[in-house]
Amino acid sequence: MRVHGAHPHPEHPSRRALVEDGVHPLTALQSAAGNRAVQRLLADEFAVQRYREKSAMNFGAMDGGTLVESPFRNAKKQPWISLITVEFDSVVPDSSGVDMPKGTATATYFANPAALSSFSFEVTGGPRGLRSDPGHFTVGRIEGVGYNDPAAAADIAATQGAGALEGPKRGAHRRYTKPTPGQSRSTLAASMSLAVFYNAGEAFHNAPANVASHGCLHVVDAKLIQLNYHSVVGRTKVNVKYTGAAKAVFDP
Repeated sequence: MRVHGAHPHPEHPSRRALVEDGVHPLTALQSAAGNRAVQRLLADEFAVQRYREKSAMNFGAMDGGTLVESPFRNAKKQPWISLITVEFDSVVPDSSGVDMPKGTATATYFANPAALSSFSFEVTGGPRGLRSDPGHFTVGRIEGVGYNDPAAAADIAATQGAGALEGPKRGAHRRYTKPTPGQSRSTLAASMSLAVFYNAGEAFHNAPANVASHGCLHVVDAKLIQLNYHSVVGRTKVNVKYTGAAKAVFDP
């Protein structure tokens, strides 16, 4: 959920005046400026958006050194990734002999005083019929360490019991692997740990590099933690393309 805190705009009446007149400010702005103008206002650089909130599952579990998970409050004063480019340029066999694309993802920070250096890491994708979609996307959801996709969570519940899972919701929505007594949450095993979703069910997440995905981008590099911590829902763009040998096979 995005939480917006738009600042007063000189071209619009003040919120206080609108409330005193008995008119909801959003309704008045929509009437005066049109819905698209209101959307632009609410999505401006001052809007409060997020990495993950402190209430999120396993928040801060992967903290280490100077990398500390925190809520996103200020686009001008906090480091955040504005663009992730993925280029699949080669074809390699996975552990079962199935061809899959392999390439490099590069994360670039928004230019502000807190910006960190760009970083890159290897990714592998899905095979023919389950390829990782090429195109331009925006990060839509972020999950922490220990997150499982629905099928994997159902399998864990069936084989180990519902008590092996936890989460912010009950029943089928409890998709996080529950740590055993004394286990550090940073060591939790799961099917989609540190998932950064950018295209419906497609996401960057921790998974073996020698296993073809179902459209997701598998990452084994520790840089995935930084990507997870500094991507912003609704702001971080993701561009995926195929070149060279990978394009000939997966995007002819």
